[in-house]
Amino acid sequence: MKIKVMLLGLVFILVFSAYLSAASVDVRGIKIPLIEGAVFQQEGQEKEAQAATLIYAVKKPMKEVISFYEKYLKDNNFLIIGGRTDSGFDAAVKKDSSMFNLKIYPKGRETMVQFIW
Repeated sequence: MKIKVMLLGLVFILVFSAYLSAASVDVRGIKIPLIEGAVFQQEGQEKEAQAATLIYAVKKPMKEVISFYEKYLKDNNFLIIGGRTDSGFDAAVKKDSSMFNLKIYPKGRETMVQFIW
């Protein structure tokens, strides 16, 4: 009986780990991967700008988070207008007919990843 429970627990952990590592966000029909450890913070709708936003927080150094997204965007042939700034990363990103803004910035001990479209 204990073996069955342990095996079931192991299977659950493996499935849950695979689910977390495959996490992504759908931005205007394009799946963008979330860096490992990203935790959903907020979803919103900017009334004046008529823009949707998704914000995630991750406990990783900002430079590591920026490098992760820069590599993904470049490796997948996105057009990037903007990029690294003194305070983080701020870029308009385009692929095919989809366009969005990606902002990465520090907040306390976390790095925030914000998608705006």
